[in-house]
Amino acid sequence: MSSISQSTDKRFKLESKGKHGSNLVINDVMARDSGNYECMITSNPPVSLKHSVQVQYAPVVTTRPEGGVLVVEEGQQVTLACEADGRPEPTVTWTKMEGLLPYGEKKHTGDHLDIAAVESDHMGHYVCTVDNGVGSPVEKHIHLEVNSQADLQQIAPQIAHRLNNEVVHTAPPPVTRPQLECSIHGRPMPEVEWYRVKRTALDEDHYQRYQEGHLYGIRIAEVRDSDLGVYSCQAVNELGKLAATVLLTGKPKPAIIRSKPNGNQRETYALRWSMESFAPLLEYKILYKRVSDKGESAWQEVVSAYPNRSDNSTMVVHKMTMMLPELQPASVYEVLVTARNKYGWSEQPDTTFRFSTLGANAKTANPKGGEALVSPKGTGAAEAPRAGVACLLMLLMPLRALW
Repeated sequence: MSSISQSTDKRFKLESKGKHGSNLVINDVMARDSGNYECMITSNPPVSLKHSVQVQYAPVVTTRPEGGVLVVEEGQQVTLACEADGRPEPTVTWTKMEGLLPYGEKKHTGDHLDIAAVESDHMGHYVCTVDNGVGSPVEKHIHLEVNSQADLQQIAPQIAHRLNNEVVHTAPPPVTRPQLECSIHGRPMPEVEWYRVKRTALDEDHYQRYQEGHLYGIRIAEVRDSDLGVYSCQAVNELGKLAATVLLTGKPKPAIIRSKPNGNQRETYALRWSMESFAPLLEYKILYKRVSDKGESAWQEVVSAYPNRSDNSTMVVHKMTMMLPELQPASVYEVLVTARNKYGWSEQPDTTFRFSTLGANAKTANPKGGEALVSPKGTGAAEAPRAGVACLLMLLMPLRALW
């Protein structure tokens, strides 16, 4: 046990309490600081007091196989492993997404999951959940692929984006560290590469690749304006190759209207909305018109600068309220909201939001509600989002058209 008074570690500090002795203060505590500490008082006879320190930390998990995918032949012995380090000692629990584990269990506790003779029914996604009460539980996924001689078929690559991941919103640091992901299936397991548009290779130091089962992705530690744009994940096996795109953009997300549809004022309506933008918002645009069975009415436009807030540089969710004046009593209106930051305008929603002034019901009036929105001519409104459609077209095009 070394003397703290002679330690070169500046994290350790002795604080004098006068006649009450002293305290040992450890700043920026690390796991290695765990152990026994002894305070010795010079007296006759000498007096000492021992303290035991146990530093708790969340689990750190390593899977075997490390890539999260294991391909084996039917009848082989298989071991799936989740090796965890943490304090208190973590508990590792295994489950299978498709149902029961190989021996009929709903869950299994232990670092390893052993299968003496693997069968084709054992194929699927296995999840190990690691928890020690410090922080959130850690989940790791392992996909087990079993080649059966009785039923061996090859499958061309198939790519499916994760839900709502065709467009990823971000901004330069320190705001976000985006992840771009594609879920890829095929047999034999496809080889996967990521590119920028025009097949520009990615800098390994700037883009971190990772794989969790059938999920392939890249992380950008410190995103720059030059990182914004279209990325392509390409999957190749013996039967062919396929690609899909993910858009990384700094534009705001579409607005979410927070107002209740039915207003309580005869000639005004309080429109409330929120919008996510990692860059400060500069201005917003509101388009609204009265819904009438007698024909289309003209769109009215309100454009205004966003309030200059002192915390705007770090704000992600922006909330606003706008009072719409001079409305017709007992009438139904439709409205859309867009906003602009330095990267451009947010996407216009596919449908408008309907509201009513006092005396009308926005939920039941005009059965045409919910139809696709036709952008008002000459208003400069942003175009409707196209990312999902673009992805579908790419997947259906001949392969030679992708490169």
